[in-house]
Amino acid sequence: MGASRSSKMKAPRPGCLKTNCHNRPAFCLNNGVIKLTTLTGGGHIADFRLLGQTVASMNSLWEAPWPTMDPGRFRSSHVRKYGATSMGKFLAAFTGHAVCLDYFGEPSEEEAVRGLALHGEAANSRWKLLGRKQNNAEARLLLGVRLPAAGLRLRRDLSLRRNESVVYVEERLTNERTQDHFFHWIQHVHPWPTVAAPGRERCCFARISGPDLAARLRRTKSHPGQSRVHLAGGSCARRRKNKSRSSFWA
Repeated sequence: MGASRSSKMKAPRPGCLKTNCHNRPAFCLNNGVIKLTTLTGGGHIADFRLLGQTVASMNSLWEAPWPTMDPGRFRSSHVRKYGATSMGKFLAAFTGHAVCLDYFGEPSEEEAVRGLALHGEAANSRWKLLGRKQNNAEARLLLGVRLPAAGLRLRRDLSLRRNESVVYVEERLTNERTQDHFFHWIQHVHPWPTVAAPGRERCCFARISGPDLAARLRRTKSHPGQSRVHLAGGSCARRRKNKSRSSFWA
C-alpha cells in the first residue's frame, strides 16, 4: 500500500494491553499516535513516545542506566549495588516518572526502621489493576495502590483518545483513617536529556490542575545535560474526603 494512500487511512483504534517493560510487568496504552507504558511495580511511567513514520520513535522519559526490578523483589543482597534499603529499594525500581506520596525525599530513621523507603510507599509498592477498557474513541487504564503506613489509597486513571497526541491523567487520593493527615503529593517527572535540551523547553511541557501546586523545569548541577520536572503539592486529606488532580502530557 502506498504512503499517500496509507496516510488517508483512519486512525487506529486505541488499545490497552498487558505487556512487559525492562522484564517487568506493565501495561501499554497505544492509539497509533503516542504510546505510554506504565509499570505495576512502583507505578512508574517508564516509557512515553511519539509514533509515526515522520517521527523518530524514542522514549521521552529518562531510562535508568542500571537493571531495574520491581520493589517487591528487593532483598538485602541488592544493598551493595543499589544502596541501603531506605534508598536502594526506590533506586532499584525507578525509571522515567514516579509519584512521591505522603513524603518527598528520604524517610526518617523511625520510618526506615519500619521498612519505608525514598519518596514514600506508592513508589515502592505493587500497583493493582482496577479496570481497563478500550473502544473506538479511547483506551483507559485504572490502577490503584494502598499506603498502609500512611493510611492512604491512590487511584490513577490514564487515558488516550483517538488520534490525539495527549495522555490524560487523573489521580484520586483517599484518606482511610478517621483523622486528618498532612501529606506531600509530588509528580517526579524526569525527561530524557534530548527532549528538554537548551532552547527546546517550550516544546516539552506538562500541565496539571489543582490547588497549591508549583511546576518547574530545572537543570541540575548533579545531573548535567538533564532536566527534571517536579509538579509539587502539599495538602491535608480529611476524613472520608477524596482529593483528585487531573493533568495531561503532550
